[in-house]
Amino acid sequence: MENKYICQCGMYTYHCECLPSTHSPYYDDLLHRLNHAQEAIIGEDDITTVLRLMPKGKETRLVLHPVQNGFYSAQFVRDSILHK
Repeated sequence: MENKYICQCGMYTYHCECLPSTHSPYYDDLLHRLNHAQEAIIGEDDITTVLRLMPKGKETRLVLHPVQNGFYSAQFVRDSILHK
């Protein structure tokens, strides 16, 4: 499996900072929104990364609803919410 990287390079310098795409601010923000019961729209490529990064445990599930053209409405649902 190929590791993807996201890089930010300085405009007037020859310095770039690269992070694995799974630890980018994009995924940090996405996981924060999903952890706080907010819905997010994600693409097919993001699903496997979200599954790897989501909280481990049987009480959290990723619920996906197709939106269009390979994009999904995603939300973390806790078992305590499911069993009410």
